[in-house]
Amino acid sequence: MTDIEQFEQMKNFDYSSWIFHKDDAPVYPQESAKNAYYGFFLLARSAGNMLTKSAPEDKSVDASEENQLNELALSYLESDFTSNHKSTFLRKKPFSYQLVCTLRDFLDVKKSSPADKEYVAFAERINTLIKHIEDTRTSDNPVRSLDIQLAKRWCRILRIYCFLRLPVHFVPKKYSYERDLHVCAKRGLNKEEMYWIDFRVRFHRFQKQDKVGKLILLAEEWEMLCAGNAITGNPNDYELQVLSLLDSDPFYKIGLEWVAMLVMRCPENDQFRKWEARYLRRDGRYKDALKICAGLIEKNKNDYELYCLQSNIYFLEGKYKHAQKSGLQAVSLNGNEPVVHMTLAYAYLYDGIYERAIESFDKALVLDSSLIDAYRGKSKSLIMDGQAYEAMECLVTVSRISPEDSEIFHDLADVYFMCGYLDECRKYCRKCLAIDPECAGAYVLLGMLEIRKNHEDHAGKWLNRALEIEPRNPIALNELAFVQHMSGNDEECLRLLQKAIDIAPDFPDVLCSMGVVYYYQSEFDEALEYFDRTLDLEPAHVGALIGKGNLFLAQSDAEEALIWYDRALRFDPEYPEAIHGKVSAYRALGLEQEAFECMQKANDMGIDPEEYG
Repeated sequence: MTDIEQFEQMKNFDYSSWIFHKDDAPVYPQESAKNAYYGFFLLARSAGNMLTKSAPEDKSVDASEENQLNELALSYLESDFTSNHKSTFLRKKPFSYQLVCTLRDFLDVKKSSPADKEYVAFAERINTLIKHIEDTRTSDNPVRSLDIQLAKRWCRILRIYCFLRLPVHFVPKKYSYERDLHVCAKRGLNKEEMYWIDFRVRFHRFQKQDKVGKLILLAEEWEMLCAGNAITGNPNDYELQVLSLLDSDPFYKIGLEWVAMLVMRCPENDQFRKWEARYLRRDGRYKDALKICAGLIEKNKNDYELYCLQSNIYFLEGKYKHAQKSGLQAVSLNGNEPVVHMTLAYAYLYDGIYERAIESFDKALVLDSSLIDAYRGKSKSLIMDGQAYEAMECLVTVSRISPEDSEIFHDLADVYFMCGYLDECRKYCRKCLAIDPECAGAYVLLGMLEIRKNHEDHAGKWLNRALEIEPRNPIALNELAFVQHMSGNDEECLRLLQKAIDIAPDFPDVLCSMGVVYYYQSEFDEALEYFDRTLDLEPAHVGALIGKGNLFLAQSDAEEALIWYDRALRFDPEYPEAIHGKVSAYRALGLEQEAFECMQKANDMGIDPEEYG
């Protein structure tokens, strides 16, 4: 075969089947020598491999393997050497090789949670490369000529692919997907290839514009084209993508209706059924969701995702033991997936099994050290396990990983507040609000800081700001009620507390606050009812335990009061109000020596119980 014949053969070769990773992709022609032209074949194969492995469901990315394939392709391309000319690519690397390397680098950037400047640099890099390709004239050398032709044919497709995956504000404002698509069509992309790219562009545009109806129509159009063999692909691909997008509070009702229609049309499609269970979960229909999960698990006993979903539904129902059982089954099926350990960790956390929760969060972080929710969950577990300083370290670590996440700074402020580091709490509240000025939780903490300083007027301003943002925030309502109580306005205080209880009837702090107000109003029966309700929900609630002690002491039952003060001190041995109450109870019983010893013990701990009298 002559050089010109091989050039014509490889010019017309179906590279797109390799790039789009189709099952029927042709092999390299047996009659063609494995010379420089073989390099183009290897580059197409490498691009297809990378695109397939970049899909979310594929976890088998091996960068070193593709690097080796790229370098092998380059060695073939650079082998184009005859007596008539030196190596074609001696001074410049082949454009086709540069495009594949650009794709590889882009996928690496996407995996590494890049800084903004990396996205900017990449957009400039790909635009510059395409300009060089477009400005290059065809060469008399066949290999060089084919390189230019292939690069011109594929460079804009690469740009579309990358720009669709960049954060929107990093795509140059004057860039037009339609212009690149038009050029691609003129350069010989076949109808099916154009379908693939056109659908991706339209999907991106409709997603950006929140045009839910058009996304659904697009997905169903794709299914029809696949069913009619106009496109070789998964007919449900876009339907599954749209279902994933609709799984959010603003759109889940639409998704629930649509997935029900999809299930009616395709009752044997397990992926649709799995999404139906997810939507039912979001809609609070846990029994229906669990029924679907059970049926799917019966058919797919090795699907760890189903056990994770089942575990999460049990978790939302408050059935933490069931959630743990399903979570453990997911771990046994695929312990290499971070999500299975996360699922199990939260089931342990909310069941009060903090050591196991920490262990499971750690396993998730070993597999993926960038999991923000794992750090946050671990910090909560550490706090509940009495390891507040370790929780601080955990949150400081994650704040470095995700310095623009306001919720992390809010969590840090919360931990510092609990540990009594009020200046640090204030600092992190400000950092949080610098990122998200609408974070109600940060304003609540600032209000609580002012309460600690007895600046009720300032506290009220911060708490009212929190309620402007979140009118149904029970913590803000509870703290503002305290401000009103301290101002002598118990009527408004009770109104705020009742509103908080209507919103969060199982919030122990609010119930305890209601008990405290009734105690100060000498309405002891009502106060006792609210303290008991608090302790039913949280038996270790120190405020309610002290409240009951105060209640009994006020009714001259000092012996019963001592029982409740002692219970409070069992949970927090240095709680000043409990120590003061105990001293008062001893004195009411005429036990001055015991009262003196109690005060002496408090003084040894650096606590002045008389300060709280």
